[in-house]
Amino acid sequence: MTTGDLIEVLPALGFEPTSEPVALVGGLLNHVWRVPTAGGAVVAKHAPGDAAGAVLSPERALFEGRALALFEPGGPLHNLACAALRPPHPLAVDPSHHLLVMEDVGERPPLDVWLETALADDAAQVGERLALFLRRLHERTSGDPTLAQSFDNADVQRVRSQVQYDAVETWLRGFGHPDAPVLGGLTRSLALTFEQPGNCLTMGDLWPRSVLVQSSENLRIIDWEFAHFGRAAQDVGHLRAHLWMLGHVLDTPAAHSCRDAFTAGYPLAGEEADLARRHAGCEVLIRTVGPFREGYLYEGASDERVAEAVGQACVWLAY
Repeated sequence: MTTGDLIEVLPALGFEPTSEPVALVGGLLNHVWRVPTAGGAVVAKHAPGDAAGAVLSPERALFEGRALALFEPGGPLHNLACAALRPPHPLAVDPSHHLLVMEDVGERPPLDVWLETALADDAAQVGERLALFLRRLHERTSGDPTLAQSFDNADVQRVRSQVQYDAVETWLRGFGHPDAPVLGGLTRSLALTFEQPGNCLTMGDLWPRSVLVQSSENLRIIDWEFAHFGRAAQDVGHLRAHLWMLGHVLDTPAAHSCRDAFTAGYPLAGEEADLARRHAGCEVLIRTVGPFREGYLYEGASDERVAEAVGQACVWLAY
């Protein structure tokens, strides 16, 4: 979808642009604009059918719209949202164009940028809030048959298997790791587990750039397009991996405090803990020796620093 296409579509949804939409950068998968309108700025998000080298269903825009609606007044998860932490308000969905229009939450730094100058106590509060929100999301939706049907986002799990889990052996072979075949086998098994029916609603892509920070008491969680009725381990392992990487690269009291507070605030046990560790390992690998290194924490990092991260990832995979 081009900017011109967007301007043509929005009036039918009740939004009259008052000036040219501004493209927002930073994401890999979608076209996103901030659009000035007579009623104030909105954010428009279009999901193409391919992105980041993978074929992705554009239906993910509809999954995101449904996920945001859960937190609206009258929605089943409304009481999980509050001024301190919530998703944006959904405003309109156009299924024919795979377009979502939502609240503009304003210019806020993502968590990775915010942590560069944050105080340790504030960072710990953010970690605690994220842990509490995620834990309550998983607990509240556990075993819900309606959500299981509405959020069977099998496409995203298929793509994750292809792009991430199934590729680990190749990445480790390229890195020269002696246990690449064994670890690759473990991650292929992990893929099969996550492709099975799940037991709770997951956010699906909770990483630092989906957490926008006004202050430690004012957070917004964006990018719910990978929401899926899956396993808590995938959400928890995902954010743990990114908080560990932030601590490793930034090496500041704030980064360590945020990581430790989240880990303490959402402990896992048994199989779920094992799955979370292995997913965390896969996420570190895709950001260090995989295709998502560019534009993130380890771009330009020393060989020694990358080797440290790969070593930690492999420990998690083999645990």
